[in-house]
Order: sequence, then C-alpha cells, then structure tokens
Amino acid sequence: MVPRPAVERIVASYGVAPRDVASALRTTQSLALLRLGEVNGYPTALVTVSQVRTRGRAWLWPNEPELRKTAHHGPLAPGLRKVEITDEPKRTGLIVG
Repeated sequence: MVPRPAVERIVASYGVAPRDVASALRTTQSLALLRLGEVNGYPTALVTVSQVRTRGRAWLWPNEPELRKTAHHGPLAPGLRKVEITDEPKRTGLIVG
C-alpha cells in the first residue's frame, strides 16, 4: 500500500485524476483510484466484472448488479462521476463529489 503522505504529495503535485496519480506512483489506475478514496475520503467504487470494491466515507451505493449497470451504461446519480480505467480492461471507477 502507498503511504498516505506519499499520496497527499502526489495529489498536491498532480491532482486527483487516477491516471496521473497511477503514473506518478508507478502503479495501476485501479489501485490509485481506491487509495485516493481512502486518503481523501470521497466515496469511491471500482467496478469490475466480478467485484465492486468501495473506499472512502460511507455512501448508499446500489446493489452490485445495479451498480455495474450504472457504471457501464448510466445514467449516473446526481453527484456521481465516472472515471475511465484505461490500463485494465473492463474496469470503471465511480466517485461521489
């Protein structure tokens, strides 16, 4: 796991885009997305074909089948934004805020 201070420094320099954070940390965008959720507290979900992983503050996520449908086909709930994960196939990030 990437230590919190390192993530905070990267965010201060590069912003919160998982692609940029992953590049700076030399890790996957999925790991960067989840670690950003842990560090900044924004409710975050990584949606894959077989799992949904959430991080950040508590938020009322839909059940997994509904969340997969939302992540891949929309529509997104108000305040929810989609983050494309480009380095691993069939993965999508969702962030509240």
